[in-house]
Parts: sequence; structure tokens; C-alpha cells
Amino acid sequence: MNIKLYLISLFILVGTSTLSFGQEMNAKKMYKYMKAGKNINKLAKGEDGHTVFHMFAWDWGYRCSDDQIGTIEYAIKHSGQKIKRPFWFFNDACCERQKDVLQYFWLLWRYGHTVSEKRFIELVDIYFIHKDGYCQTENKEIDYQDTYGKTPLMYACEYGYRDAVVKIMEHDPDLLLEDKRGKTAKDYCRRSKSLLKLLKATKL
Repeated sequence: MNIKLYLISLFILVGTSTLSFGQEMNAKKMYKYMKAGKNINKLAKGEDGHTVFHMFAWDWGYRCSDDQIGTIEYAIKHSGQKIKRPFWFFNDACCERQKDVLQYFWLLWRYGHTVSEKRFIELVDIYFIHKDGYCQTENKEIDYQDTYGKTPLMYACEYGYRDAVVKIMEHDPDLLLEDKRGKTAKDYCRRSKSLLKLLKATKL
């Protein structure tokens, strides 16, 4: 086959796939790296303090690409290593991460990685309250429901984050919203009597 024709055919084939050739190879490389038990927190050469995990997840954190979500979830669940500095993208956060950043935090929390109430509040500030004009939209995003129908308030109640609940309640969230399992923020707060009282008192 003529080399020029071959390259054109390859370009068309790759261009119509779900992942680009480079992205697909990147995902495969990450799975292979983790399955070999290698350190995902190792500093990547010449990358100004970023780790191997950061470099694999670069498109997700900075460039608003969804192509690395699967490998990120795999790393959180199955790498057997606690991810260091999992919120490295804060310096230049992609506003489109709103649709999955709460689930990212939940996965880290669920699988024993390092998270904190302070970090959660910062996430809410950036993506849902739009602190300092960041990620501004005309919509009321404090009631944003993710893939599972859960709002920032539902997550805050689930984690038992009192300060986060207080912060969110300042923005008048809708307490009647239900997630895909039919649960409201009050249902998530029932695990803590103090949080449940806080919700009721704030809405009086």
C-alpha cells in the first residue's frame, strides 16, 4: 500500500474511535504500570513536581477531557496506593469538572485516600458557589445533581462535614431534591442528630 494512503487511512480510523490513539495508549500504559505494582506517586521526570498519577490524569484535571476517567477510577480503587496530592489541579481547575468532581472526591473518601473537610469546602467554593468569580454561570449551582443525583449538601451530610453543611446552607439549597435512590439531604444527615438539627434550624 502507498505509504501516504496508509497514513490517511490510519488517521481516519483513529479519528473516528472513542479515544484518540495517543489517549488509548496512555490508558493502557497506566493500567500496565499499576498492575506491575509500580509507584504512581513517583515524581515524573522534568514535570515540575507532578507525579506519575498526575501526568496520566493531566487531561482530566486541566484540559476538561473525560478520556482518563476510567483509569483515574481504577487507580483510586485498585492501585493499592494512597494517591498523594489528589487535588493538584486546583491551581488551574477545569470548570467542566463540575459534573464529576464530587464523585472523584467520594471515590477518594470511600477507598481511604487523603481527603479533608477543608478540601471539600474548597471544591464547593470553586465549582458550585463560584468564589471570587471562578466558574461563574447564571444558574443556581449549589443544587447541582451529579450522575447519581447527589448534591453538594448530600455529600457534606454523608461525610459528616458540619462546616461544609453550614457553608452550603448559607446559599439556600433545596432540601427536597432526591438522588437516584430517592434519598434527600435530610436522609443523609440522619446519621448525625446535630447535622439534622442544623438543617431544620437553618430552614425555619
